[in-house]
Amino acid sequence: MLIRSRPGWFLPENAATPEEAFFNRRNLIKGAGAIAASVALASCDSRTAKAGKPEPDPSAKYYPAKRNAAFKLDRAISPEKVVETYNNY
Repeated sequence: MLIRSRPGWFLPENAATPEEAFFNRRNLIKGAGAIAASVALASCDSRTAKAGKPEPDPSAKYYPAKRNAAFKLDRAISPEKVVETYNNY
């Protein structure tokens, strides 16, 4: 005979989500989408935009990279066609 004793924190499945929230889940998702859209649109405010001027790239001073003389190339470079199609997945 199986005697099942449930822990004190156990909830039955029908008590996990209120029934009215389950039946109105589409309205809940619509509301969450509206909130997300309003936040996204608020960040696009024209008063806070910088008149179309992009910020300078902070890593631009590192490119093109300088060749390190400590490392010597001792073989031929792979053809570009081979390198373009290589996939290591």
